[in-house]
Amino acid sequence: MSAWQLIWKNRARIVIILASNSSISILQTNLAALFSLAGPDFGQGVAGLAIASSLMFLGICLGEIPGGILEARVGARNTIAYTMFLSAASTLVGSLITSFPIFLVTRFTLGLGIGGAFPPIIVILTRYFRRGSEGAAIGWNGFSYNLGYVAGLAGWAVLGSLIGWRLSLLLSGLICGVLGILVLVSLPKLEAGLMHLKLSLMDLKMVFSDRRLSLLTIALFGIGASSNITSNFLVYYLETAVHLSASFSGAIGGIGPIFSFAAPIIGRNYDRSGRLKSWMLCAALIVSAGVGVTAIGSAAAGLLSSSLVAIGASTGYTVGLTKARDIGRSIRSEYESVAVAWTDSISLLGGFVSPIIFSAIVTAYGYPAAWIGGALFALVLFFPLYLSKSASK
Repeated sequence: MSAWQLIWKNRARIVIILASNSSISILQTNLAALFSLAGPDFGQGVAGLAIASSLMFLGICLGEIPGGILEARVGARNTIAYTMFLSAASTLVGSLITSFPIFLVTRFTLGLGIGGAFPPIIVILTRYFRRGSEGAAIGWNGFSYNLGYVAGLAGWAVLGSLIGWRLSLLLSGLICGVLGILVLVSLPKLEAGLMHLKLSLMDLKMVFSDRRLSLLTIALFGIGASSNITSNFLVYYLETAVHLSASFSGAIGGIGPIFSFAAPIIGRNYDRSGRLKSWMLCAALIVSAGVGVTAIGSAAAGLLSSSLVAIGASTGYTVGLTKARDIGRSIRSEYESVAVAWTDSISLLGGFVSPIIFSAIVTAYGYPAAWIGGALFALVLFFPLYLSKSASK
């Protein structure tokens, strides 16, 4: 069966999986578009957004490895559905409460749900593509994520100005919950799952201590740290510092990720070339340039930043997670989701650390210095991978 025949045969399942991934992305990003409205209700400014974003990313980091292990035990279908229900419930509660500390708790539990869903989504997608096309599958995963990113920033910025931030947040939670039900109804019960699997601590230790995986994770940490500054602060910065309207700022933040349509093409080319270092270097350079140019402080710079960061991050994560999956399978085939979860969870610590550092630099030195400082993460943390002889060229 050809690659396209296999995809066509499973088209309905693939669409549901990609739509679920997009809905999770909306939940992850829409607060950045809504916080100019939500912040005053809680008496919070940029520091409050930084805390909310950091706690969500902490939840994602802590949720990914359990999600990967759970996928290996009970299957992708159940893991995706249950974690989507957790994400939806957290968002629904967050849209209703008035206490900022409780709101922060809901952001953390939202992160746990998002993190738990990510590994099984990648694993099940790669199984609906022909062997040798894993990079293309992960590219489609990245593309669907960025579609949700566009909707979360641009769509929810407009929606928030029309119906308010609470109803907008409520709607995003309902969409996620409905898609979670569709996952339960539409996907095979034990897809990618091994109920009898006995987890070996020795195998897990081999995954977590693998040198190739560690260097790859450090490089992705840098890309995540830099790119998440843009996803969390660009729209807010354009509204409050550049003084653009909420809808225009959201549109600028959301238009850029449209360029991630190239992610499946990037994945397919990586499948053919296997040149890990070259692709990761390109990703780091593009992300750094995108974050740094934001310091100019104009609508055009914001649009260029959004576009470059989306292209660079899509490249880095498509190539990096494809390689992580391959490394996991080389250790034990059932642990591919664990390897993906380990790599992505540690890399996403950049999304936990960088908002706090960025906010502190903004307070002390202003936005231009913070944007330039944020651009350095991706470049500096790429070099251990570049200098290593154990990583692929």
